[in-house]
Amino acid sequence: MTNKPHIPNFPFWFFAVLFIAGAIIPACRLDISDPIKPSEKWKPNYLIPLAAGTMNIFDRLPADLIQKNPTDKSLRVVFEQETPIGQLSDKITTQNFEQKGKYQADSFLSFPGTFKFSTPVSDVLADKMPGPCDMNNPICQSPIKLCRCPGYKFFIPPLPADTINAGKQAMKDDSTGEPFMDFIIFKKGNFLWTVVNGLPVDLENMTFILSDTLKDSAFLIGSIPLIQANSTANYSLNFEDNPNGQLILGAFNVKLSFSSPGSEKDPAGAGPEDSVEIDEDQKVQSTFLMSNLAAKSGRALIPKKQTANEKVLEFSAEQTGGIRLKTLRLDEGTLTMSMTNKFKMPITANFVFPPIKEIGTNEPLTLPFKLPAYDPSKPDTGQQTITNARKLKGFIFDFSGGDSLPGIPYKQPFNKLSYKGDITINSEGTKMVNFDIVDYVSFELALADMRPIYASGYFGSQKLPFTQNVDLPDTTLFSSITAGSFGLDSVSFNFKFENPVGMKIDFILNRLSSTNAKTNQEIVLKDLSGKDIDSLNPLTIGSILPATDDNPGISFTPTKSVFGITKSNSQGLENILTNFPKALSFGIISFANPYTDLQDSINQSNLMNNFVYTNSELKGKISMEFPLAISMNGLTVEKTMPFTFGKDSTDSDTAKSISTDSLFSVGKTNVSIVGSVMRLGIFNQFPLEIKVRILLRDKDSIVIGSFLADSVLEVAKATPELNGKVGENRSKWGTTYNDFIADEKLAERFSKAKWLTTAATMTTDTTVAPFVKLYADYKIYISLNADLKLNFIKR
Repeated sequence: MTNKPHIPNFPFWFFAVLFIAGAIIPACRLDISDPIKPSEKWKPNYLIPLAAGTMNIFDRLPADLIQKNPTDKSLRVVFEQETPIGQLSDKITTQNFEQKGKYQADSFLSFPGTFKFSTPVSDVLADKMPGPCDMNNPICQSPIKLCRCPGYKFFIPPLPADTINAGKQAMKDDSTGEPFMDFIIFKKGNFLWTVVNGLPVDLENMTFILSDTLKDSAFLIGSIPLIQANSTANYSLNFEDNPNGQLILGAFNVKLSFSSPGSEKDPAGAGPEDSVEIDEDQKVQSTFLMSNLAAKSGRALIPKKQTANEKVLEFSAEQTGGIRLKTLRLDEGTLTMSMTNKFKMPITANFVFPPIKEIGTNEPLTLPFKLPAYDPSKPDTGQQTITNARKLKGFIFDFSGGDSLPGIPYKQPFNKLSYKGDITINSEGTKMVNFDIVDYVSFELALADMRPIYASGYFGSQKLPFTQNVDLPDTTLFSSITAGSFGLDSVSFNFKFENPVGMKIDFILNRLSSTNAKTNQEIVLKDLSGKDIDSLNPLTIGSILPATDDNPGISFTPTKSVFGITKSNSQGLENILTNFPKALSFGIISFANPYTDLQDSINQSNLMNNFVYTNSELKGKISMEFPLAISMNGLTVEKTMPFTFGKDSTDSDTAKSISTDSLFSVGKTNVSIVGSVMRLGIFNQFPLEIKVRILLRDKDSIVIGSFLADSVLEVAKATPELNGKVGENRSKWGTTYNDFIADEKLAERFSKAKWLTTAATMTTDTTVAPFVKLYADYKIYISLNADLKLNFIKR
């Protein structure tokens, strides 16, 4: 030896080094239940622990996933997750709905729709007709009998054209008898003049003239060319034919003109046979009728109380997706109404919605308004809009104002709400006011942010597709497995659904797969024929009957229908679970009211009584369970352990390499390993043989060597004590000891090592037991100890 003298393995040097190292490194405790005992052939001076650790395939599983079987304390994997599938309430509500409209001046019952008046005609003919019957009068005793005696005939001379002033007429209120308008220009309406000629002579060129009482200017004229004796004739006029409208005055003069040829012969040459007979009550009647009137403008008395036309608020099929709503109660929602007044007078309005009633009081929803008068001289600022809003929580909607469903025996209407307004126009009702057809009260109605608590009606066939990825509780479940495969003795997979809605629901599985934790490979569940279960080849899960509700719309306590299925590994479920899964992926399609069309469901007694709640969320509970009874085929579990010197082997953060200068420097002397007697101990608690391979790694985890020229160490299986209970007191472990001398090359590798990597390979002997049942404390212990031979080098 030159400058590296060999230091013999004397106790003096060994304990001297141990004393120096002991000042730096605290004592170490091995985490194994059986201590390392030297063999009789090997009697080292002192054993120094270099590395130790445990291996367990399932040591990374969380406690809530790995459970002990209560009967035999073996392990089983139990995974359960509840997940929402869909909200049917999202399908039944129009979130926002708007309606705009106007109440025009002519839509109010401000003016009578019909005017009727008559003018006397016969009275003004008295001086041209035979006198009354008086037998003391000589003319009544003449041969021609020029008087109106019963049964007598007389001669009527020709009547020249003449105008008769029939007097003044006024449009009056039927209730008060007072005039109610100065004038009105009607944009539409019908005018009818009827003349009844009760005389035995014809009337020719019968003409009427309606004229202004002040200016005597005509505003309406009509004529009938011929009215035969004892007949009726009409003259009609449609105001819509006049694009400017038809002016009608509130007070006017009526004038009539006509002529008559009289009897055919002159009285001088006429005989009794040429005369005509006339009764006492024979006369001429003239009647005027104006009907279906709609005003364009005018000046008139406006009655204070008005009733606006009824409006209908309808949820169309496009807005509801074919749903026909019967009842709806909202948890959220707002009804907003804005009104703008263009009448030249203030207006008070109160809109009533009879189909929307408050729970508890049963009172309909109302929206009051007070609108100021419109000032036409300020077109930009004289029109004020007033907005009123009500929260709809606590209100029930009744949609029975709509049309009934065709072809259904229940004949219940759907989807429509009616409302109307009572409007008071503050004209005091006693003075004439100007108005125009352009005057109106406009409104905008909006239902917004509607979210139902409860809805009933017919919802059609609603489809709810749902897909979800479910991460297993610990994605590092199989992170230490590097090779091989395993099978499961049995697998159960369970779907459980709750149906809280009032309609039948079908469930279909169209995807179930797992993703490999290491390769990200996806394995899809197959059916019995070996086909992938997907959208083209779905698996029918089952149906759930409708829930029931004893007090719909009020109590909100439905009785839920529950349905569950369990699929065994005969359906291929073991494939997706032996795929080292880190996640499961499944797709479910649910059909509510799974009818092909409406006609198929006519005879369903619950057709019109479907219901859903806001909180009636379709939920699915997906669970899987399998015991840890495993068939292994070359399953390799790898574990990295700290390479330590006199320290706790589980404390990897503080583990030091033997070659660390701060640990082995004594003054100016450097210490290195030149040779050592080492012992490797492996303790197997699994009931099957294992093969272990150990590699040395430096501080950068690079492999720098292995034990025994890369050979594999075989370890016997453990055998429980005969008197031990199943799952307990498994103390007869399979063990192996390997003693060897670390030569200079191996010692050099050890001096640079920081980590040991151990890989244990397990294979089930299927000829003996195809599946190995695992217990919570199954482990593999590995320990490495040495009697070091050191070399000190002075610097």
